Amino acid sequence: MTQGKMRNNLSRWQAGLAGVLASGLLGCAAPRAAVRGGAEMGAGATDASLGREALSRMGGCFIVDYNFHETRPLAEGYARDERVYDVNQTRTVMEWVYPIESGKTLRLQHVLFALDEQGRFHEEALLRHQAEDWEYAPASYFEYEGASRWKKQAVP
Repeated sequence: MTQGKMRNNLSRWQAGLAGVLASGLLGCAAPRAAVRGGAEMGAGATDASLGREALSRMGGCFIVDYNFHETRPLAEGYARDERVYDVNQTRTVMEWVYPIESGKTLRLQHVLFALDEQGRFHEEALLRHQAEDWEYAPASYFEYEGASRWKKQAVP
């Protein structure tokens, strides 16, 4: 992804998050409708359009239980911090997930944010922390082989 595209996406999620917050977070944890065999898509739906619709429906705003702890040292000589950071003790943590389409790839971008005990949003609490990249009909995939080991395989 190019720097310009990343900046545009950053502006998009900030604007979207501002809209979620301005709406009073109504419907934040409401369940999403399921895709059932493409009935909502119409008779001419393709596998790609059904997949795109199903993935897009995974977006939304969710209340999450978030804590952080270091599981292993990532550099030689670093001593792992044994503390557990449980953010939920003083804040309500939420995650906003939104889809970004690019060709035959759909990314679900996850953004964490927190509200304090009075329900106020603090911009410094924004954390764009993970993304799921889904590609329709990829040429290869990664097969799990064991702890931190993956092997690239061609799709037959």
